[in-house]
Amino acid sequence: MDPETSQLVQSAVRWIARGALSLALVTFLIQWLLPRLRKCYHLHTHTASNTGNNNEADSQERVQKQHAVRQDLQNKHSTKAASYKERILLPREEAKKQQQDEEFYKFLGPAWKGKGEALGKDEGHGAEQAALDEFEEDLNPREMAAVRRRIQKPTPQPPKPPEKPKRIINLPEEPAERDPESVLVLLRSPIQTVYQRRFAHSDTVQTLLDFMTVSGFTQSYNTLCTSYPRHDLGKNKAATLLDLGFTKRVTLNIEEIEL
Repeated sequence: MDPETSQLVQSAVRWIARGALSLALVTFLIQWLLPRLRKCYHLHTHTASNTGNNNEADSQERVQKQHAVRQDLQNKHSTKAASYKERILLPREEAKKQQQDEEFYKFLGPAWKGKGEALGKDEGHGAEQAALDEFEEDLNPREMAAVRRRIQKPTPQPPKPPEKPKRIINLPEEPAERDPESVLVLLRSPIQTVYQRRFAHSDTVQTLLDFMTVSGFTQSYNTLCTSYPRHDLGKNKAATLLDLGFTKRVTLNIEEIEL
């Protein structure tokens, strides 16, 4: 074998040895690094999963706290409403019912419970009265009462007071829907019928009462009240809607005036 061929063979053997060594090194690195990379991947995945679970748990806890706060507020409002009904509404209804019962039973039984007396008994006795007494001696009580009614002078009646002129209701012009100086007023009747109209901030409570009258409820027996807390607006008819804090929308109840 000539020196050149021998050199080529040696060079090929060296390259083969280097390749085998490199392959062995790469195999070792793969076998050594792969388990550690898998471990790191699983650790990262587990950490991300725990973070997501923690975020979900925090979100659920926040929702539960919000629900508890809402429930507490609802319980407080329910307690206030029950207390208002027990302290004010029920006694008011009982008093009103008792008054209606008294008015009803007042007219039961005989309308006159006193002792009757003959007409003209206490009148002065003159010559005419003496003649009348002599004439009435032969009459029974019914005929005597009829005679006295015919000759008795009519009782003077007091002059009738002048009738008050009826006030003509003229509601102001309704503002436009987008007018910033207006408020939408809704009147809720006892039969749950709702009447609505728009008014200006400068309109008074008397204007709302006139609107109630136009809707079919007289001011002699009805008034307007706020829902909660209850406030009778009919006691301050000169107050404007702006004074009462009605700026955008308000719902009022039509209630009967307590006698």
